[in-house]
Amino acid sequence: VIISAPSTLQIACGEAPVQDVAGVWYAENGDINIHAPKGRVRISAMSIDLIATGDGDETGWVSVNANTEFNVEAGNVVVNSDDNISLNSEVMDTNVTGKCEYNVGSFKVIEGGDFFTVPGQGNITMEQFWKSMAKVIGSMG
Repeated sequence: VIISAPSTLQIACGEAPVQDVAGVWYAENGDINIHAPKGRVRISAMSIDLIATGDGDETGWVSVNANTEFNVEAGNVVVNSDDNISLNSEVMDTNVTGKCEYNVGSFKVIEGGDFFTVPGQGNITMEQFWKSMAKVIGSMG
């Protein structure tokens, strides 16, 4: 079934929602694609939930890809992880006008110059040395 409109297509519902649900778009099998190749996709509501209910291994992901910028603006931003959080970038600027606090069990800063120290001695472990070496080699390509 194809629904087509030469101008704006609008679907209105919700005069009498059932258990606070005014509309459902359900796909028994397969994906749902929303595509606007020459425009934006806007989702607007009082609150928005993105929920992935996969198996936690091969499914259950939420992926966001942007080829220019990814901007987040909020009163508070809270990120929680049961395992790891990684930030990778060529340059990272942190601007804090107030207090910057880290509550950690262990904290290690590896500076660029640490690459040239003897691994396993001084201030870096063998693992940190090899991570630093991979970073230097990766920046050459």
